[in-house]
Amino acid sequence: MSKHFLLAQIALLIICCSEAYAYVMTFDDIATGSDLDYYAEQYNAYFTEGFQVTDHSACTWGSPNSGNNVLTWVGTSSQDAWLTFGNMSYGGPITVGQHSIRSLCAFFSTDGVQVLAKAYRMDTVTPVCIRQIGATDVSWDNEYVDLVADDGGVIDYIKFEGAYTPAARMGFCVDDINVDPVPEPSSILALVSGVIGYGGLVLKRKRHGS
Repeated sequence: MSKHFLLAQIALLIICCSEAYAYVMTFDDIATGSDLDYYAEQYNAYFTEGFQVTDHSACTWGSPNSGNNVLTWVGTSSQDAWLTFGNMSYGGPITVGQHSIRSLCAFFSTDGVQVLAKAYRMDTVTPVCIRQIGATDVSWDNEYVDLVADDGGVIDYIKFEGAYTPAARMGFCVDDINVDPVPEPSSILALVSGVIGYGGLVLKRKRHGS
């Protein structure tokens, strides 16, 4: 078995592992009407108080991109709308499973309002990415928006703000959030160990066969 073939196998293994790690928040696996103000284990994400899973299949705006449910905001104007990747206590430190992401892509709908999606890193006080969601003179229906750090780095959490008034968040919803996480160190170590072990096995067989 040639060295080039081995390298090709290793590259294929890395690509497969990276693709398998991405996931989608559809919100159809959560009961309609549920307040999503907790750590959602299936998404490995923490939602601050004010988010709700809502059936939008019969609404006059914001039709679901898939299924029936979307993520909406029903909180007060004084509450912050945060989405953190990992588990944390509201207003407190992250406790378990925190991870960064490479990007977040989702389908946004608005009812004549404008909302700002701001991405942050733990080591920054200013957003690493800002995306405008909707506009005051037009409604959006499942517009695809991606959030990627302007400097090419990672993202740790997202904050949604009303562009002109906090109440604007009442008129936006999001569906099918595609998350591309950065593998945790333990995952990377396992991958590297597997690659090294696989390479050693191939070389061993090659020596014995020669």
